[in-house]
Amino acid sequence: RVMQADEVVYLYPSRADLGSAKIVVGEHPFPDVVLEVDHTTDVRRGKLRLYESWGFPELWVEVPERRASSRPRRRAGLTIHLLEGGAYRESPVSRAFPGWRAAAIHTALNEAKPSGWTHAVLEHLGRTLGERDGTGPDDDPLSHSLLDQGRTEAVLEILRVRGVPCSENPLAGIPDGLPVGIAVAAALACHSEQDFHARLRAHAGK
Repeated sequence: RVMQADEVVYLYPSRADLGSAKIVVGEHPFPDVVLEVDHTTDVRRGKLRLYESWGFPELWVEVPERRASSRPRRRAGLTIHLLEGGAYRESPVSRAFPGWRAAAIHTALNEAKPSGWTHAVLEHLGRTLGERDGTGPDDDPLSHSLLDQGRTEAVLEILRVRGVPCSENPLAGIPDGLPVGIAVAAALACHSEQDFHARLRAHAGK
């Protein structure tokens, strides 16, 4: 039996056989997550049970917000299936990405551009995984750059949603290395851009 997944995710790329375009059951390590997107089909009618019988540890089934005309009438959303005791059970939260909930994953997959909130969630996930494995963004310049981008967009999003009057670049002059939690807390509590910067300076001066 052969199936083609829409996406597979290895948290540890060294476990993936990047020289092969296929995963052979019993020969290759399984990915941490398999993603199936139900545009016009229903994974539950066959593929789900095959993934289960083969022993894939985590399967995400995404029904997109934008509905294809030929797709069965199913509610949009993402379902996480975790393998336990040889059988899948539905879970509201991922095991591979601790704390990432199905609803938040669905939102992220359907965004045309990752929002500040999604970047903030991904930063939290990255830190959680890094703490678990003893690594962090400083070990990977690309990850560090992505986290900085996510931090900026998350804070800007909070200021915008709260209606705080701001200049074109309210984050100019923020001290390097400032913990994201401090910037987020200041954005949630401030009543103006000047107050936002005063709160950041007060923390930097401690």
